[in-house]
Amino acid sequence: MANMFEDNFWAENGFEELRRLMKQGSDFVKEIMAVVQERSEIEKQYSSKLVQLTKKIRRANGLSMGSHNEAWQKLGDSIENEADVHKNLAQDLMSECHVPLKTFLEEKIRQRKPLESAVEKHKKAHLDKFSEQLKLKRTAHTKCRELEQTLDNLEAIKNRRGSVVNEKEITKVEKNARKAEDSLVKADREYKDSNVRTEEARLNWESAMYRCCRYLENLERVRLEEVSSVLSKYTQILLTVVSPLQESCDELSEMAQQISPDRDIEGMCQNFGTGPNLPEQLLLDTFEEEMGNHMNGDRRQSNLDKKIQELEQDIDRKSKEKKGVMSLSAAYEKTPDFVDEQGAADVNRQLIEANALINMLKANHFKLLTVRSELAGLPAPASPYTEYIQVRKDRQNQSMSILSVPIDQVSILEEQTIASWTPPSPSISHTYSSVKKRDSFSPPQAQQQDQPSEYEEFDDGNNEPQQNEDEYPAYICRCEAQYDYEGQQADELSIQPGDIIYVTEKIDDDWWQGNLNGTVGIFPANYVDVVENY
Repeated sequence: MANMFEDNFWAENGFEELRRLMKQGSDFVKEIMAVVQERSEIEKQYSSKLVQLTKKIRRANGLSMGSHNEAWQKLGDSIENEADVHKNLAQDLMSECHVPLKTFLEEKIRQRKPLESAVEKHKKAHLDKFSEQLKLKRTAHTKCRELEQTLDNLEAIKNRRGSVVNEKEITKVEKNARKAEDSLVKADREYKDSNVRTEEARLNWESAMYRCCRYLENLERVRLEEVSSVLSKYTQILLTVVSPLQESCDELSEMAQQISPDRDIEGMCQNFGTGPNLPEQLLLDTFEEEMGNHMNGDRRQSNLDKKIQELEQDIDRKSKEKKGVMSLSAAYEKTPDFVDEQGAADVNRQLIEANALINMLKANHFKLLTVRSELAGLPAPASPYTEYIQVRKDRQNQSMSILSVPIDQVSILEEQTIASWTPPSPSISHTYSSVKKRDSFSPPQAQQQDQPSEYEEFDDGNNEPQQNEDEYPAYICRCEAQYDYEGQQADELSIQPGDIIYVTEKIDDDWWQGNLNGTVGIFPANYVDVVENY
């Protein structure tokens, strides 16, 4: 079914609303049990009254004679038999209707408590980690600000004119700068680790929530089936006792047959559901990203480069872990007869969690690359994460970036980034206007990779043009475009990820000339990876 508990009871009050509905279902079962028990007591009392009537008839029958006496004797026997029937009815109502409901209700409460406690525990842990990360973010920003002030003071002392520079004062300030820098490195590391711990706590809570929702849904389904079964048994018992109520019993039986647990669950989701799961992943908000924060330009660039490199290493590590989970999933698919349902579900959940972590790291990477592009005067890199990143303000009015990807888009978005991964940012001295000046252009060093990137698309080698010595010079190498680049001049090539370019000349370390599908032009060397040297 499209509407299930695990897809509809999220948001801030989703779990509480689900618990309310479960309690409401339990209260309904208790009311039904009370009704059945009261009806059983009435039937027992009615049986007792009939027995008393039988005694009175037999006592009165002693005053009669002949056929009249036999008729009333027959009536007494009939009432006695009816008393036995109602006595059996009272017992059947308790044994076949009341006892099963009581057993189910006690078992439901016993099984439900550990799951609900686990959800509450993981939710509290997530909120604690969330608060801890915000605290460490403020600490990291404060340490960075203190370091900047110390370095500015040091530069002011060294550049002081018209006075004798005090070497002891310089040494003291340099010592303070080193201490501040060590504190900043520690604070940044703790902040980044806290970011991962927060996400892991959120995923643990989310996993506990999924398990609890699935189990509560099964319990609710069993409850509805049990209530339906009790109603059917109730009508069958009445059909054996009360002939005049045959029509009413038929109606009740028809209504019992029309009960559908799936339709009832769907109605609960439609009327009381709080919406599907929309995870909110707290992203890194580094001090360097905020242009309003005072910071030396070169240090801002250097810090960004370092953090971008760390994130790329994290992404590579998590991607390798994901490949291991995917291998396990593939093995399960090949041997479905030897895999239990829970094991397959756990592996599938691990894939979802791996995609979520990778998406978070890539979104952090994209944010830093965007800042680097802005510093370089280049257009912002394209990324599918753009529409899913929201910037809010926390209680201290500081920016807080949230990645909110619908749960059904997590794996799709992670795959899309394979073909649209943004390029490494150029140095701060590379402005957009300098692209138009070939003689004075100072592009960044190309970031060469020792092995093919995990984001490279498959190349079947069918795009290689036929080389003609009369038309083209000898090719130096064959390379594959990794990022989008729109040519700014007539002699520039426009390239897209996956394009195969045959290099004819390496003008310098930053600009090469090559052949793309019969068109010859120049392109930035750091936007491609060499596939084969000739």
